[in-house]
Amino acid sequence: MIKFNKIVLFTLIFSIFCYQPVYAQDQPSGPTYTIQPGDTLGVIATKFGVSVDDIINVNKIENPNVLSAGQQIIIPGLEGVTGNLTAEDVPLGANLSSLSIQHQFPIAMLAKLNKVTSPYEVYAGASLILPVSEQTGLKNVLSLKQGDSLLDSAGQLKKNPWVIALQNNLDQTWQAIPSQPIFYSQDSADPKQPSYTLPFLSSLQFDALPIIQGRTVEITATGETNLQFSGKLAGNPLHFFPVQEGKYVALQGINAMMDTGLTNFELTVTRPDSLSFQFSQMVYVQSGYYPEDPPLTVDPETIDPAYTKPEDDTIKKVISPVSPQQLWNGLFRDPVDEPICTKSIFGVRRSYNGGQFVGYHGGLDYGVCANLNIYAPAAGTVVFTGPLTAMGNATFIDHGHGIYTGYGHQAEIRVKVGDHVEPGQLIGIIGATGRVTGPHLHWEIWVNGQKVNPVQWLERAYP
Repeated sequence: MIKFNKIVLFTLIFSIFCYQPVYAQDQPSGPTYTIQPGDTLGVIATKFGVSVDDIINVNKIENPNVLSAGQQIIIPGLEGVTGNLTAEDVPLGANLSSLSIQHQFPIAMLAKLNKVTSPYEVYAGASLILPVSEQTGLKNVLSLKQGDSLLDSAGQLKKNPWVIALQNNLDQTWQAIPSQPIFYSQDSADPKQPSYTLPFLSSLQFDALPIIQGRTVEITATGETNLQFSGKLAGNPLHFFPVQEGKYVALQGINAMMDTGLTNFELTVTRPDSLSFQFSQMVYVQSGYYPEDPPLTVDPETIDPAYTKPEDDTIKKVISPVSPQQLWNGLFRDPVDEPICTKSIFGVRRSYNGGQFVGYHGGLDYGVCANLNIYAPAAGTVVFTGPLTAMGNATFIDHGHGIYTGYGHQAEIRVKVGDHVEPGQLIGIIGATGRVTGPHLHWEIWVNGQKVNPVQWLERAYP
């Protein structure tokens, strides 16, 4: 009996030391992702570069077709990555270095997490997987002014300057220089500070990303007063104008034949004390998906480069000046009476006399469906009237800020250069002059040197 008890005691002790609960092995580890409305396992798997089966297995998902928004799931296969992950669009001015500082997450890990192999992949509007942490994320930016030091500025914020220096990968506090964004964390007791953006600015944004062939792009900057801007988008010099105190807007057209893919956005912001900040970033150009028009047969002279090239040069000269005053206000109106009927839309690819589809239609064609009257769509100043080879009898109106409208194929021109026109004012009569297949009005809008889809200006007020 005593021998038996010794065996039982030995077995019990052995089992205590060797026992490992099954649930300890079953508890998966790894970064989490909060399911967003519209997410599917396929979308999530593609986003993180993992398999659907692995997500199902590690999270023990019984019904893959039922996901709840707000539910957190573990993302497998991301060794060394912890915390909650989210997909965010890259803001203007951000790059891997600044995102690394802002999220306090190593650049190498960001690159690995997003499978980034080139800096060009981190373009404005691109979706990146980023860690979310209320404890470590730096949500505010400090812009030092001329003569300021990090020690003084941190003291005003009641922050430790050495902590801020380390968070921004600076060995010494004196390495922080004016115009360089310095990130810091915000306590709940802090007054509200602007979110991360560029020096001198509280916000900088495109009205939509990606940008699209043949469309108008509006770029809005908000920040300090009396700032000066210069820059380029897709090779076009930008012109910013103040629209309110501390708010500046640039309008830029995107060529309808521009190559899709990445293009460069450059910006220089200068304060009255001559301190400036420069940055450049890639943005994505998306196709406008313009179809091909049926081939047209026209007078050969109207497609002869010997005649069309001088016409293009004349028009380019007419629409190049950028007037400092905005003459229009609100929506543009149609330049014809109702009922309105369009014969050809903007951007469609064109072939003439059996040639290739190498050009596009640069405006909106109105047929004769009410009467022959042509009206000014907005206030402006007439800057050109006269005959052209392709456009026939043409008129161009300057609306200010680099915005022009053109009217082609007129039978009569009812205005002259220098005239100020108001919306709805009669300016011409529809005809069939120039390169036509029948009577119609060709109406085009130029935005800072590029023709754009006029429909945008009929549906939305700029700026």
